[in-house]
Amino acid sequence: MPEHIHFVLFVEKATEIHLGEIMAHFKGECSRVYNEALETAGVAGETPFVSLFEKGYHDRILMKKDQLPKMLAYVSDNPRRRIERMRNPECFQKGEVRDSEGHNYPAYGNIDLLIDPDIEAVRISRSFSNDELLRRKINWKRTVENCGVLVSPFISEGEKRVMEWAVENGGRIILICEQGFASCYTPKGRLHELCSEGRLLQIGLRPYQTGKQALTRALCMEMNALAEAIAAGRVRPR
Repeated sequence: MPEHIHFVLFVEKATEIHLGEIMAHFKGECSRVYNEALETAGVAGETPFVSLFEKGYHDRILMKKDQLPKMLAYVSDNPRRRIERMRNPECFQKGEVRDSEGHNYPAYGNIDLLIDPDIEAVRISRSFSNDELLRRKINWKRTVENCGVLVSPFISEGEKRVMEWAVENGGRIILICEQGFASCYTPKGRLHELCSEGRLLQIGLRPYQTGKQALTRALCMEMNALAEAIAAGRVRPR
């Protein structure tokens, strides 16, 4: 890709060499060959040594048997997804949104979904009576049919089924995430398709940080509260 590279390391036996050392050697050798080529071509600049890479790297350890073919397929599909982003840049915006109290939240996707006049929050609770749940489902169905937007973290199985139904029926989605998005983030699979169609906006509860946060009840309540605030019109594009 123009700004990043993927490659796979197959570990055949235990080694005391840290992955960071392997990466440093790989990046250093690539940059060394590049600089030698510049010198040979007589186009070396004033900088004594040009590095081809930024600092750091993002690694993912594939622990399950079925992960490797999925990851290879994802890498192979990278060019197609990039072309989609180039064709529809407005659907792949990365930025921030702000609530009425001045708090900022990272966002990715079609920011314009946030200003739709018909946004309904999706939440299913065990405390709902059958009548209450039916009323809500009818309202969500009406929202999708009227080209409105459903917003939720879509955590429970019932909420996920609502999202699946909405997506299959042309609905538009604001998905609340636990955190924001890495600099190299792009949505994958169905989320990428929804982005390219302008039907998805993802909003992170907090700025991006490495490592996955445990999905606690308190965190779920925060994400649902943000969804309710969006539905009430208290969160807008910056």
